[in-house]
Amino acid sequence: MSETTTKPKYNNEDEIGVLWTKQGQSQKYLSGVLKLKNFGIDKEINIVVFVNKNKQQDNHPDYRILVSKPKDAPAASAPKTAAKPVAKSKPAPAPEPEEAASAESPEDPFL
Repeated sequence: MSETTTKPKYNNEDEIGVLWTKQGQSQKYLSGVLKLKNFGIDKEINIVVFVNKNKQQDNHPDYRILVSKPKDAPAASAPKTAAKPVAKSKPAPAPEPEEAASAESPEDPFL
C-alpha cells in the first residue's frame, strides 16, 4: 500500500502564528502565538483575541487583539505604595484586591 500525504494549501513561510479556541468564565476567546521571525524579529508574542462587545457601527472592529499576560503577573498599573500607620481609635479600611491582567479577564473598556 502506498501512503499519500496532503500538502497544506499555504506555504509555512506565510504562517505568522497559531490560535486556539478557549472557553473563559464569561465568553469564548482565541489564544495563541504571533511568530515574528518572518519579519526579521526573532520573537514570539502570546496573544488573546476577544469579540468586540461594544461594536456599534460597521467600521468598528469585530475582534480585539491583546498581549496575553501570565495570570500570576502583577498588574502594570498597580502603584506600589508604603503602608501608612493607622490610628488605634479607627479600624483600618479593608485593602482593595489587586487584579492581575490575564487572558480571561482583560482590562479593556472596549470588551
